Amino acid sequence: MKASEFNKWKGYDSISIPTGKQVVYKLLNIKPDIESGNGAFIIPSTNIPPTDVIFREGNVYPIGCFTGTDSNGDPVHDAIVFNFSTAGKLVLRSGNPADERRFRYLERSNYNESNPDRVQDGSKELLFFRVDEALDADTELKLERIKDQATAKFWDIESDTKSLNNAFNIIGIDSSDLSIAKRKLKEYVTRHPNDFMAIFNKNSDELDSLAVVKKALKDGILKNNKETKTITYGEDDIVVFDYFGNQPNPNELTKHLEENKKEIFEAIISKAS
Repeated sequence: MKASEFNKWKGYDSISIPTGKQVVYKLLNIKPDIESGNGAFIIPSTNIPPTDVIFREGNVYPIGCFTGTDSNGDPVHDAIVFNFSTAGKLVLRSGNPADERRFRYLERSNYNESNPDRVQDGSKELLFFRVDEALDADTELKLERIKDQATAKFWDIESDTKSLNNAFNIIGIDSSDLSIAKRKLKEYVTRHPNDFMAIFNKNSDELDSLAVVKKALKDGILKNNKETKTITYGEDDIVVFDYFGNQPNPNELTKHLEENKKEIFEAIISKAS
């Protein structure tokens, strides 16, 4: 279809973001990353289809989100993407032409769970919803607070060799070049403040043990057999842990070794040191 055939419903162009406000949409299919054990979330990258239809007074009106047209008058589709880098959210602000264009489309999209006029026959997969603005503002404040706390914690441990090494091992940062490792850790703090703070919410003994296990997995002292879903140790591949899912939970593995495989755990500590 030509671009001129879209967005013909008479009320379409009157849709706009209230002056001075912002609108937030969020993915529906965000799930806790249970296997990671660190409070993270699985946020798949989702592209919202740029064309749809709305039904008004018994008529069908094609709608679309376009950045422009090509030389043939065909629409140049906009890319509306929710992904990990934005925590599965899309923030649109009043007065921004691109945001206003997206807002008109997303508000009337059948992929929007918050659209009361969407088709109800299940023919369109619900992909996102509109976040309550007051709730989102509160969420943003909490996020800023945890970012501040995580940044302060980073500078607090920046000259503490033991704490730094624990963080490097747990996150999986190569510490062979300390200055580069610190820079990577600071970048991690900025992107994942909650995950970083979760590390240091553990007591010192738990932190030390988890760091040893993560390093042992990285260095091959402990081996992960994905086919049998087991963790093995030593030349004889002694099974020390069974797990479910795609990856072992490092926290559960650490606790199991400490409580049930004490001699092997002491040997792992010796080799990982």
